[in-house]
Amino acid sequence: MDKFDLDIAAPEKILTEKGLFNGKHYYWFLLTKEKSVSGRHKHDFYEFTITIAGRYHQIVDGKKILLNESEFTFIPLGSVHENIYDLGVTTVLNIGMSKIAFESLFPNFLSINAYAGYVATVESHFFSYIQSALNHSIPAAQENTVIEFIENIIFYLANRLKRSSEVPNETMPTWLVETVNKLHDKRYFRENALNYMIEFSNKSQEYLTRSMKRYYDKTPMQLINEIRINYAKTLLSATNQSVADIANECGYSDSSAFIKHFKLLVNDTPNHYRKINKIYQKDEH
Repeated sequence: MDKFDLDIAAPEKILTEKGLFNGKHYYWFLLTKEKSVSGRHKHDFYEFTITIAGRYHQIVDGKKILLNESEFTFIPLGSVHENIYDLGVTTVLNIGMSKIAFESLFPNFLSINAYAGYVATVESHFFSYIQSALNHSIPAAQENTVIEFIENIIFYLANRLKRSSEVPNETMPTWLVETVNKLHDKRYFRENALNYMIEFSNKSQEYLTRSMKRYYDKTPMQLINEIRINYAKTLLSATNQSVADIANECGYSDSSAFIKHFKLLVNDTPNHYRKINKIYQKDEH
């Protein structure tokens, strides 16, 4: 059991600034998990979690949420939550900020508990900045550079969260949400993925396609390939599996088809993507 894996059979734990912050106003760590569950716990500080690669679940104040790559959520102090790494290899960046520092920087962050467990997306340009910094500059950075990096992220996430939560979303049919969520399970997105989508939705292929275009602006096969390639990106970044093995694990019958779709969606080759995105993990101790 590592520092942040808590016994799920025990009563909820309380993680404190005193135990984690080493006298500073913030802490951060990057970790990669595959199958793991943290215990129910709460903090006396504020926390953001960003999915750098992969996808996993959190339960925040009793609400189960799914966090895909580039998505983040906010945990106010006192919110009871746990992390469930049950959807394959996942890398998460956790950033905590002390109560006094957060509330002095964001005094107008009204009804802050209303944001607990709200899921928002990091915009692509800023997500690229985070990935690049984690892979290249931060591992060897001086303390003041790390502080600036963490503060930049916190300011961005707090403002992004507030803007995102104010934008009303068109209600998506429950059957479509459930179909897409099920498809992220690698048992279903590998072989016969389209047939699984039709089965899960209990709709005709034509109706499914129209609904996908309306709510996701993509066809079922476009979604399937995006899910496969996102999973491949996770494996390329966080494992040493060969490209051929990754292609097979993601549902492609041969490497050439995989590389074609990868280049189309990522605008890069799998080998080059792995070279520049190999995950750096900060020592947690």
